Amino acid sequence: MYSSKIQHILEPNYKTYPLLAEVFKKIADRNTILFLGAGASVGDSKYLSKDLIDYYEEKKGISWNISDLTEFVDTLINDPSCSREEFDNLVDVCLRNYRKTKAHEVLARLNWREIITTNYDLLIENSFEEIKGTPAQNLRLKQIRERKDYGFRPDNDELLYIKLNGCLSDKKKYKLVASTDDFEKAKPFYRVVLNSLKALSDNIQFLSIGYSFSDLLAKQILEKFDAYNYRDKRWIFAVDPFVNTAKLPYYTNKKYAL
Repeated sequence: MYSSKIQHILEPNYKTYPLLAEVFKKIADRNTILFLGAGASVGDSKYLSKDLIDYYEEKKGISWNISDLTEFVDTLINDPSCSREEFDNLVDVCLRNYRKTKAHEVLARLNWREIITTNYDLLIENSFEEIKGTPAQNLRLKQIRERKDYGFRPDNDELLYIKLNGCLSDKKKYKLVASTDDFEKAKPFYRVVLNSLKALSDNIQFLSIGYSFSDLLAKQILEKFDAYNYRDKRWIFAVDPFVNTAKLPYYTNKKYAL
């Protein structure tokens, strides 16, 4: 998978793809940093950026023909008939419809080194809370939701859960990042988190779940991360079952192993 040709693996066969065993061993050894995108929250309900745009437009009776969430929110902010608070409240209502799945329960039990997410929802927090104090609990979750909290030094059994783009637990304190201005204000937090990943051991791997390359906001965020050169020559193992195989050479160039 580190060759010039990336393969999209749909069936985890260790004999055909021996590198998979290494990937899972690094998870078990707590040598994996997990990146969670919007697709990781999808279960019976789905609210990716385009879905949120469609839902808001339907409620307001508008049709702006904008598919990029950041552009949409920038436009909304400058329209007197719309309200950013109203949009954020709609996002809150939508994402609270999400329900934990078996996948979230598994994620809460695994031995991650660190989890970094751009998601607003509380699925991971709820999953960890559900197994708290039970034999299924492996690590204690420590939430990091703003720059001033990032200097925290965790205990051996604590897992840093870094929410880069705000949190539904308190939208006023941890504002949802969506507009151009939001991203500009979030830059110092992004920088301190991502710069800390530059000096990692070569034994530590990156794995992403839920960053669909077809979702414009997710693509922008990944490109923004790479602009900081936080992973240098390190690959990201990307979990995405709906990859366009024609774009595999592109993913190879970007160092995304699928």
